[in-house]
Amino acid sequence: MAKGSTRAYAASVSSVDRIAVAELQDDHLRTLIAGGETVAERKAKVPADGLAATVAAFANTAGGWILLGVSNHGEVVGFSVPGRAEPQDWLRNHLRGNVDPMPPFRCRMMAIDGHDVVVVRVYASDQTPHIVTQNGAIYVREHGGKQPIRSQAALLALSVKPEQAEADTISRMTRLPLVAQAFAHRDDLGEPISEQTRVSDWLISVAPLAVPEGFREKGLASPAKMRERVLEQLGRLGPPDRSWVRVQPHATGVSIGGANQVTGHGAHLMLDAGGVVVGRVRVRLTRGVWHVGTTADEVITPPLGLTLDTLADCGVSGKVLAHLHIRICATADEYEPVLSLQTHHDSGELYAPPENECSVAAI
Repeated sequence: MAKGSTRAYAASVSSVDRIAVAELQDDHLRTLIAGGETVAERKAKVPADGLAATVAAFANTAGGWILLGVSNHGEVVGFSVPGRAEPQDWLRNHLRGNVDPMPPFRCRMMAIDGHDVVVVRVYASDQTPHIVTQNGAIYVREHGGKQPIRSQAALLALSVKPEQAEADTISRMTRLPLVAQAFAHRDDLGEPISEQTRVSDWLISVAPLAVPEGFREKGLASPAKMRERVLEQLGRLGPPDRSWVRVQPHATGVSIGGANQVTGHGAHLMLDAGGVVVGRVRVRLTRGVWHVGTTADEVITPPLGLTLDTLADCGVSGKVLAHLHIRICATADEYEPVLSLQTHHDSGELYAPPENECSVAAI
């Protein structure tokens, strides 16, 4: 291949690496097939020893592609996922129990030259090292193939990545512009009251340790789905046909919020393209005992679902961190706390003095 052609081909491979798996086109797949083993692992079928070592090696290094249904010589022979499972679910089940922890990946079926090919994108992981449980080995990707780690220095280099990744993720969850705006102190929680209180904000922020390529583009293009999720949540908080929603685009993300006009309960969903999603539910609770299970089902789970579903739409897989933050309207001094959380074994009151907030990190 001529020098100019080599550069052009390298540029085309680089451009494919920046495309989300769901957006791959026929020409992108042909680029990967033509690239050889230095670009993608080409496998006509699943090897006898499985795919765990190959996926783990990519995750422990810089990520990469696996093409199931393409021979080692670049011939498209086709591959069928066993049973009726979707490729993503099938590969997750294939890896479960064989790689620890589960590597971040996305995959899909594509048709080319009359055959189906399963395209797998393994992302560079921040949860290294990924261990192949069958033999306890740790593989990395070198010279177009997988190699076991043979030095302590290489193992230590992989071992420090999770700590740094978690620190970077926590920084994103507190410093990105829209996240800071969502968690900014609010002065509209109301005066101390007795018989009823507004738990004005139950906020959950979530962020992946590894932000996949294309997250920003997919996040900024997702207001329609986010709006539907907020409307669905508002429908659970009151009559489904009595809600309003407002979409606010920002330079670095999108914010969508609304309320049910009958109950006054509200829901909000914010995405910062830097890799954080915040979900919020605002509900009015009467004074008395609320069991932990009830609180989880009716108050905490909804914003968690909003955030995790939105991350999934942006191609996120793998470990995420979550932060629960609670703001409660104050209780008058002469009354008992407005909210008491109980389990089968213990109980405790959640007091809400003025200007006080409760925060639980890394749930």
